[in-house]
This record gives sequence, structure tokens and C-alpha cells, in this order.
Amino acid sequence: MKYRLEDVCKNFFPKFDIDSKGNSLSLITKKNDYCFDNNELKKILLISKKIDQDIRLCLHNKFSDNLQSMVIVNRKASILEPHFHKKMDEVLSIFYGKAIFFIFNKNGTINEKIVLKAGNHNLKFVKSNHTHLLLPLSNFVVFHETHRGPFNHLNRNFYVPKWFSKKNLKNKVIFLNKLRSIN
Repeated sequence: MKYRLEDVCKNFFPKFDIDSKGNSLSLITKKNDYCFDNNELKKILLISKKIDQDIRLCLHNKFSDNLQSMVIVNRKASILEPHFHKKMDEVLSIFYGKAIFFIFNKNGTINEKIVLKAGNHNLKFVKSNHTHLLLPLSNFVVFHETHRGPFNHLNRNFYVPKWFSKKNLKNKVIFLNKLRSIN
């Protein structure tokens, strides 16, 4: 069944506006008074399942805010890219599901891997310029990501290393599936 994105989001998250400029569905809070709890977790998972997309709930209400805090749903079916951020550390914390976290060297060799899951080993600090990837092992992973702002849609401070970007889609999927199998 096809769902109208605006209707689904408005019904489940009336305190959020849709940001259509991003690479994935992003909802941005209208006020900085949002509280993410188990009911909100159920709603965001339901929406992601209904529309078959990853979702980002921005808890900050302006892209110019100095602190960018988001609750993100990534699906196992998503094609996620190893990436790094220049001069920007970030912190990840798993709320739901299970994922494997990797840090790669400049040639794509794995330097670090750790399984992260809700309620157990669920927090990871990522240093700037470290190429990393949070790869879902469960069908859905919901995590909290926090980093320094502001955010600019035109200059996202999101860099994909050449060793991954030069792969075609089929080889990207093969690479991601191989990573999942080494947990």
C-alpha cells in the first residue's frame, strides 16, 4: 500500500516539519522541547516500515544550531556509505536493534570493529577524519547521533572515500554484505 509521506509524518509527528532538501527523509522539530521515549520509538519504526525509507528526526530546530542532535532509523536494506567528517567529532548511541561499527584506514582496511546493540555496548565516540560506518545487523537500527553544527545542505561535511565511491552499486552491496558476515 502506498502512503502519502506528508500525511504519515503529519499524523505521527505533528511537532515536526519535513525537510525535503536532505538525502534521506528528515523531520525537523518546530520547537526545542521534544522528548524521545518508547512511544516515539514505536512511531518512528512504524513510519520507516510504512514508507520503506530511512528517517532522521532532527531534535534541533535550526540547521544553524551549534549542536546537531538527531534520532536516525537505518534499515538493513539501505546502501550506507563509509564516510568521514572534517573537523567534526560525533557520538552515536543505539536505542533499538543491533549494528556493527567499523573504522577504516585510508585504503579501506578495517582498523576497528565493534558490535553495538541497544542496552549493551551502545555508545561510540567517533573522532573527526576517521572513516567509519554504522551497518545495521537487525532489520532496523535506531540511534542517536550528536555532533557540532551548524549544518549546511550544500556543504554537508560528509566525505565518502574513493575506495568506496568508485564501486558500482552491485559491488557496494557485495562489500556491505561481506562486512555484515564478519561480525
